[in-house]
Amino acid sequence: RTARQQQGEEEGGERQTAERTGEAAIEVCLPSDTDTREEDADLDAVYSCLSLACSAIRHCPPSTLYPQACQQLALCLASRQPYTTAYLLSQSVAVTARHQMLQSLHRKSQKVKKEQSHDVTERLQGLNLHGKPKPQPQYLAELDTLFQFSVTEPECWPLEEAESFKGQLEQIPDGVVVCLLTLASISPKSDPGEILLLSRLQKGRMPVTVQIPAEQNEVSVSSLLGRFDAILEEQKEVSNRTELRAWWDGRSALDQRMKELVESLETDVLGCWKGLLLPGLLDPQVESEVASLCRRLLAPGECEGVKGELMKAALSGSHLLSRSDVQALADGLCRPWAKEAGPLLEAAVQRLKTRTSQSPSAQTSQLVLILDKHLQRLPWESMPSLRPHRVSRLPSFQFLLAYVATGKHQLKSVLTEGVDSSSVFYVLNPQGNLPNTEKTFKDWFRRKRGWEGVVGRGPTEEQLRSVLCNRDLYLYAGHGAGVRFLEGQEVQKLSCRAASLLVGCSSAALALRGDLEGAGIVLKYMMAGCPLFLGNLWDVTDKDIDRYMEHLLRKWLEAGTQASILDYVSRARQAPKLKYLIGASPVVYGLSVSLQ
Repeated sequence: RTARQQQGEEEGGERQTAERTGEAAIEVCLPSDTDTREEDADLDAVYSCLSLACSAIRHCPPSTLYPQACQQLALCLASRQPYTTAYLLSQSVAVTARHQMLQSLHRKSQKVKKEQSHDVTERLQGLNLHGKPKPQPQYLAELDTLFQFSVTEPECWPLEEAESFKGQLEQIPDGVVVCLLTLASISPKSDPGEILLLSRLQKGRMPVTVQIPAEQNEVSVSSLLGRFDAILEEQKEVSNRTELRAWWDGRSALDQRMKELVESLETDVLGCWKGLLLPGLLDPQVESEVASLCRRLLAPGECEGVKGELMKAALSGSHLLSRSDVQALADGLCRPWAKEAGPLLEAAVQRLKTRTSQSPSAQTSQLVLILDKHLQRLPWESMPSLRPHRVSRLPSFQFLLAYVATGKHQLKSVLTEGVDSSSVFYVLNPQGNLPNTEKTFKDWFRRKRGWEGVVGRGPTEEQLRSVLCNRDLYLYAGHGAGVRFLEGQEVQKLSCRAASLLVGCSSAALALRGDLEGAGIVLKYMMAGCPLFLGNLWDVTDKDIDRYMEHLLRKWLEAGTQASILDYVSRARQAPKLKYLIGASPVVYGLSVSLQ
């Protein structure tokens, strides 16, 4: 560090001399081959040090240090090794959740072994005398392998894992696009980070990762997080107002501020790269346009590489790009000749706008967001570009592969079988102090064939265990996430079958404490294998969230066979009077489930 500091001081002195002689602009614009080689050598040295640091801790990594090291390794590699970069970013999130998942899997495996050793009949059934063996032990073993941290030799890491990761990308379900967003910092003291790393993963395509300055157009991610906290804090004060007009005026103003914040996420934070988040297959016309652009703008071989893949992903969102976005895209893709590239990109965007806005595959595809501990607090799903699409979240890439393993082992799951709309259990106003909620849903729920539930009182622990393991749909309309009736540790022990809609205050929130990763009940449901969890990112009012819930359930259940709930999750955001302060709060973890 001392040597680099001294080198920086020397370079600073040389730069001042150059500025005095008017040569600074030439030095900046036309770096020599020697300078480039030196920079690469410096990066390689940093990469080597960081790799050694990771090798010392990656067998049982701490959740504070390991993510930073992985992010900085990814920054060193950039686009030189796309698979390794994407692998490192996938390792930088939900470290604590993976540790907890491994502990949970170990307990479940021990329980299965104990049960089998005491039951001769069950052991004989596992010998495959009449069909396939019971999948549970093999299934748990596969999950354990998925969530384990690397134990390869230091000289093989991370290249060996990156090759395995390349194979895992081919397990991403058809029609699913995974976007991983994390804030990285060059300095360990920079929190939450000055660089937004966005990695797009899709079956059959090379992963692409972009580095976006976390401060653009005078709007930084940290400032948006501050504005978000201020809105939630002021909401508490406004909720205590007793005069009705003042109450509505205050909440309407907060709703407008939340709308502006969400729009700023798209225009100021993502900017020209917003198209990378769009789900859907690559349109042949986009591929043709990109091939033409590559021949004119890129060096031979680059079109098949990262830049060509990045151009395809960005232009798939042509209908979202403004003129300034196109110029920024030219700067990002073709920096040395951005002026010449700008008009060519603009012409291609204009030809593609109508085509990309009506992409049929985008309507049936799904985006899965994997967000770091800071970014998960924000309502990305409500950005204008994503509101029409199927969007969900997962804590990490390993949880997506776990769902794939469920189908592979032919375990009964609503992900593969669909939701039986008569296999529903509801908990309605369990604490007895939400009369409007009870009035809205009570008679309707009781008329539904096959539905069972409790109204005005809480369920027993045993009741909820049975519901989560055996029913197809669990509805909770009360305060919070119902933790007082079944704690997170107990949920985590289960093998959860039911898609779970818990619309209480902050039921999907992950609380941050110090430098630790977020913690919340939704993670326990994910560890239990819950196929889909819908909850709120922040506190909501009962009447408006009831409007959301009623619209969602009525429209989805009336839609009939094969209707995906995610289509109605986004449409229901229009039902509340406050479209953003309330409508943006519900988010989904898991994958889309459809009616049988």
